[in-house]
Amino acid sequence: MFIATSCSNGKKSINDTSSKNPNGKIKIEYWHVNADTQGGKTVEELVKKFNSENDHIEVTAVYNPDMYKGLMKNLQAEVTSGNPPAVVQIGWAFLDYFSNNFEYSTPQSVIDKYFPEDKNYLKDNFLGNILDLSKNSKGENAGIAYSLSTPVLYYNKDIFKAAGLGDKVPETWEQVIEYAKTIKDKTGKYGLYVQEPADFWGQQAIIESNGASMLSNNGGKVQASFASPEGIKAFQAYADMVLKDKSALHTSW
Repeated sequence: MFIATSCSNGKKSINDTSSKNPNGKIKIEYWHVNADTQGGKTVEELVKKFNSENDHIEVTAVYNPDMYKGLMKNLQAEVTSGNPPAVVQIGWAFLDYFSNNFEYSTPQSVIDKYFPEDKNYLKDNFLGNILDLSKNSKGENAGIAYSLSTPVLYYNKDIFKAAGLGDKVPETWEQVIEYAKTIKDKTGKYGLYVQEPADFWGQQAIIESNGASMLSNNGGKVQASFASPEGIKAFQAYADMVLKDKSALHTSW
């Protein structure tokens, strides 16, 4: 899940982090984590479209490698040097870290200051559950959730055929484990790989699909909650595939 928010360094406002180019447009940077193979070209198209439709502002998209971890490292460095970007893409896992350690403008504060006639814009244009995704532990919308990633399980028909599994695809994690063992035994190939970028997002899907949650909010206090019986059971099953059965591949990007 991605959150777009405006950032400052505590001394400069967002207006101060921008500059004017020779044609009089305000120039700002938008930092993102989308490589060309992960939506980066679409980001460039959207920025180009925005720039063509606005004669007073020019946005430059800046790609940050190593996903959200890499972006946060770069952001810390630029904020320290007094040169933060105007808008950044923050991963959900870094939402509280960002809101607790950086000066930023909430979407509502920007609306109230520059577009007071649209004070209900967020409520009128976003469903409540979407707005909740960008709330920090204090209950504030630190940004706007504008893209939701969906885990998808792909399967290789040729490998299924070689392992004698036919065309029936697994529908439960128990079946995934069973199929992976069969593939390993019959073909020597790994039966499962869960993506491992510089975060825990793929494994989080496994844990939460078994009824556990990564975080819980108790009276405004956010705590880690993945070590519940449901979370332990799910991750133990995945760990056994990697360490015991050798049917799942464990390697980072």
